[in-house]
Amino acid sequence: ADVEIAYLQIKDMFGFGGDFKFGRDWYQHGHGFVMHNYADAISYTKRCGDVDLALNAFFERQDAKDDRNPNGTDNDTHQIWNINADYSYKNHDMYLGFYYGTSLEENKVFNIEFGSHGPVSNCNDKVTYDVAAVYHNLNVKEEGVEDDKGWLAHVAFNYDSHKQLTAKVAYTMADEESYAPVNVENYNRWCDGDETIFEDMYLFAMSNNGNTNEAFQNLQDIKVQVGYTLKNADKHSFRLAYDNVQNKKDPTETEVFSNTFAEITGRDYVKNLKANIITFDYTYKLAENTRIRLGYQNGKIEADNMPDVKTNLYYTEIYSRF
Repeated sequence: ADVEIAYLQIKDMFGFGGDFKFGRDWYQHGHGFVMHNYADAISYTKRCGDVDLALNAFFERQDAKDDRNPNGTDNDTHQIWNINADYSYKNHDMYLGFYYGTSLEENKVFNIEFGSHGPVSNCNDKVTYDVAAVYHNLNVKEEGVEDDKGWLAHVAFNYDSHKQLTAKVAYTMADEESYAPVNVENYNRWCDGDETIFEDMYLFAMSNNGNTNEAFQNLQDIKVQVGYTLKNADKHSFRLAYDNVQNKKDPTETEVFSNTFAEITGRDYVKNLKANIITFDYTYKLAENTRIRLGYQNGKIEADNMPDVKTNLYYTEIYSRF
């Protein structure tokens, strides 16, 4: 059995304000590119003026062996130090996060994620924006090996009628040296987590025996999504999403760019990779704490030097929170 939540929280532990938390809980900051998962941590949070600060010490088992990663290892644990800052100004929520730790080979890993969310116009809160960026720096200990320094960027525009209709258009890109995640479950919304940027793409990868722990690397994704809730019957809602994913840069035979689709294609060297993924799901709210989700996904990967990969996925989810 896996325990996902088990923590002790103490308010104003030493009398100087702020809250401590010890144990395992769900952690997410900003758009969740770097941290979006259950994690073991010691956490201290405090409001300083207009800024919410968080100091976290995460205990990360690198490449942990579990049912999703049977080839992993359980022989090394690393500490990740994290500082988060959140600030709101005229309905614009801005954030900044620093992450520092080491990898299995004692390489130093440093990530910065920053971004903002808010209304496009202060006169209309139906249209909002999301912008985010992640800088990743892997300082390699081995002599003669270059450091990895990469960027990930994201921008999205969202529409919410506050009644029945929602829509989103998003663009996300990462260069060939980007490897942002410290602890990320990109498909966790199926367990009632927040909607994630890559969830449909990673569901497609997972259904094709791909490695969902692979980074969004050397890829760009255009996502278009609409959602609709029936009038006078808000128990029924629908979502239709389309993802168009492509290599940002074609590798040469001497270059190996790992990414989400590496295990699906079975090749490190893939020219002109393109993936089209269509996802449709229906959600029925059976009770206040229980929902049923039925879904269908159609996906296709094309490349110049490999056969096409096609898939049809049907899924069902029954979820209750007590």
